[in-house]
Amino acid sequence: MPSLACEPADEHALPRAAPRPDATAIIVMIALCGAWGFQQVAIKEANASIPPMLQAGIHSLIASLLVWI
Repeated sequence: MPSLACEPADEHALPRAAPRPDATAIIVMIALCGAWGFQQVAIKEANASIPPMLQAGIHSLIASLLVWI
C-alpha cells in the first residue's frame, strides 16, 4: 500500500511562486479598500447627528440584509 505522507519530490527544490493577481482581483481589492476607508469617514461625519449605537444597529441591519440576499 502506498504511503499517505506528503513528501516533497526534491527536498532542495524551491517552492513555486504564487500566480500574480489578475485585473479583477486588483479591482476588487481597490474597491474594498475604498469602501472600508470611506466607512470610517462616514462614521465620523454621522457622529454629529446620529448616535453611535443607532449607527451600529443600522450597520448591522444593512449587513445582515446583504448577507441574506
